[in-house]
Amino acid sequence: MGPTSNRPELRKLLQGLHNRVKRLEHQNLIKEHEWQDTQIHKWKVLECTPDQMQFDSSSCGLFTLKFMELWTGNRLSTFFTQKDINSFRLKLAVILVDYQWNKVKGSPGYKSTNVEETYTLEDIEKKK
Repeated sequence: MGPTSNRPELRKLLQGLHNRVKRLEHQNLIKEHEWQDTQIHKWKVLECTPDQMQFDSSSCGLFTLKFMELWTGNRLSTFFTQKDINSFRLKLAVILVDYQWNKVKGSPGYKSTNVEETYTLEDIEKKK
């Protein structure tokens, strides 16, 4: 397993994913897919970030979203740091509050001021 030999949690995760895919295939819930190899537990693991990136105990989900956003299929399109994640936290909050399907936005509990109404995602991007 290469680099995962000293990472028992990663080995366990890959084995669990492998077991789940095999179960879905066995139950005919996966009929067609484009994967050439579903032997997930045998996949070569390439660590893209050899150093620790997260330095707090509350940003793991934001890191996951940022990795998903920047992953090209082979590498990260842009490198980012904990500082970027702190900015991303605010950006994500604005996206979620301002999203068109946010039904709470129009409720009595949602208070909007003129400042909030004119504050956009572009404002966050400019601060970077």
